[in-house]
Amino acid sequence: MPATTTLNEIRSPRQRLRARVSRVARIAVSVLLLGFIVRELGGPPALMDGVGRLSLFALLAAFAVNTADRVLMTWKWTLLLRARGQRLPLLQGISIYCASMVWGIFLPATMGADAVRAVSSVRAGLPTSEVLASIVVERALGLLACLVMGLLGLLLVSLLGHLPPSLAPLWWVGGLLLCGGAVILALSFSDVSFGWIHGRLLRPVAERRLVRRLREVHETYRSFRAHPRTLWSFWWLSMLEQLGPFLAIWILAVELGAGISPLYLAGAVALSSLVSRIPISLGGLGVMEGSFVFLLSLEGTPGSLALTIALTARLVEVASWLPWWLAFVVSGGSARRPRDA
Repeated sequence: MPATTTLNEIRSPRQRLRARVSRVARIAVSVLLLGFIVRELGGPPALMDGVGRLSLFALLAAFAVNTADRVLMTWKWTLLLRARGQRLPLLQGISIYCASMVWGIFLPATMGADAVRAVSSVRAGLPTSEVLASIVVERALGLLACLVMGLLGLLLVSLLGHLPPSLAPLWWVGGLLLCGGAVILALSFSDVSFGWIHGRLLRPVAERRLVRRLREVHETYRSFRAHPRTLWSFWWLSMLEQLGPFLAIWILAVELGAGISPLYLAGAVALSSLVSRIPISLGGLGVMEGSFVFLLSLEGTPGSLALTIALTARLVEVASWLPWWLAFVVSGGSARRPRDA
């Protein structure tokens, strides 16, 4: 696949229209959810009161944690690229990654940011198939890591005695998702599934340009089977990376005197982060905050305080992307997201 291939060449007009509709719907869900939560918890004055008690030191510490988390996330991705013989300097990778996250705020879910990252990486000289395959591997293993951490979070919340019996089915749902995800991941690398998809399912349209490109990306994706050490390293780093959001939120919670047990907070963060991946809002905005407030309310934390922590953590996270986005723009990138993402 030529390095100049754009993602719009891979997606059909119907898919692009569906993405636009999805974007509008998710923005509406996020606005409605946040509006409802803020109104129920005392309105903006209650939130501003909490934010006003945060020191500059705490905000800078949370900022540093988020920056370190983004560095780790980018480094993991470059490991996948290097396994395929592709070189992306770490600092350039961080700027591309953070710029894509900034633009991804205005795009539907995480795939929007990934699309922008793919386009920006291809423009930096990396082959399209290598970039797309590495992102798919990254997201697949990252999702499994998030599922594992979510179940560990559920375990912590349950052991501390704050999980209502009505939420017990979450164990079955989480377990089934994890097992199903592991099976799908294994099948995606297998020769059998590759032969069935491209030899049978897509055989009638095998000569179409889109199908040929999808086959090349799939072949590149399957080539990661030859690098088990890289995949395992990536997996454990993904597990470690899940601690980043907890550390940033813990810093803010301590500063605000929330008095939450660190173990319970870790469980609540992991579980709410997993729930926020449900693709019904813009980047999980509103879903993550709502689930976080609910879980902390079970522990006795006032809702307004929990919401202040969650929203401040999100704002600090976005702020940690901006210097890298600016570096990307200054180094020759556009201040606007790629139109073909």
